[in-house]
Amino acid sequence: MGYTKGTGHAIEIPLYDAVGDPITTGDVTAVLSKDSAAYGAATNTPEHVDAELWTLDLTDAEANCDRYRVKFTHDDLIAPITVADQKDPAVLTITPATAVANTGEIASSTIIGYQHAAQTIVFDCVDADDNPIDLDGKDVGFSAWDDSDPDTALVTASGVVSGDDNNRVTVAVTTSDTASAGHFQYRLWNVTDDLVLADGTWRIKAGPAAPSV
Repeated sequence: MGYTKGTGHAIEIPLYDAVGDPITTGDVTAVLSKDSAAYGAATNTPEHVDAELWTLDLTDAEANCDRYRVKFTHDDLIAPITVADQKDPAVLTITPATAVANTGEIASSTIIGYQHAAQTIVFDCVDADDNPIDLDGKDVGFSAWDDSDPDTALVTASGVVSGDDNNRVTVAVTTSDTASAGHFQYRLWNVTDDLVLADGTWRIKAGPAAPSV
């Protein structure tokens, strides 16, 4: 299925008892495992929607992982039912360990893309104390270059600021931007203040363009 890392969403699951009848009442419990860690209680309680259908709302924090498993239990189930999902490979969330508000080193992060494929990259910008960096009213830009010629930007793109804390930056690159495979360097800039928010490696995996169908 795929989901946007760090964005809460609903999980829908059908539940049936031992004789195949829909489970419509009673208590359904849910426990969550993020990135193969130990299970813990989900924040919200599963709710009955209609007939056999139940839903669980995951919070932003619970969805802040590369993959998760949710285990549902009910007295009338033969055995617990587990639902698994992983983040959408087309949306990559990079949270730098240190996105500085002045000059200095920034933890490197690797983004993986595919040759001839459009890509959406989402940055959640936080400072050294994990506090959101407020980018409201700031111009934000993304640039990438080859190490052999650092003075020439191969790709430049604008970032769109969003989120409750104005610290989420979405960058959309086109098929023209990913025309060449290879390992490139990137930086995300607060252009207004000439500050670097994040940097790292952008790996574009070689491959053919999308087939004609």
